[in-house]
Amino acid sequence: MTWPTVSTPLDDWQRAVHRLRHLGMSVHIDDTDKDLRYGQLLWGFEVRDAMLGIAWDWREVMPDVVAIADPMSIVSNACLVDEEGVAVDDTVRMMFLNSAVYQLPWQTAVCAAKRRMRAAALA
Repeated sequence: MTWPTVSTPLDDWQRAVHRLRHLGMSVHIDDTDKDLRYGQLLWGFEVRDAMLGIAWDWREVMPDVVAIADPMSIVSNACLVDEEGVAVDDTVRMMFLNSAVYQLPWQTAVCAAKRRMRAAALA
């Protein structure tokens, strides 16, 4: 992600999560198992003339069951800061990013895109 860093106080993070919207997704066929898919997701929203985003890789572990490919590889341009304006450490940041992904309805969007892709392949 190459968007500028957006300083986000921890107190504001939960409101920010509720503003996140699905911006884009890729879907690829797994070469080792043609029935399974994988890809990347991007969610975000505009804040103070900048985009705040969060992105992660997903993987289908069995047909129509998707999971975060690596919960420690979620990326975001949000710089989460404490009440004194100091950036939180990476462990705390990752905990908040994982919590955000958990709250988003991303699996529904992925499964719908996979169904469309499979239907197009059969047509």
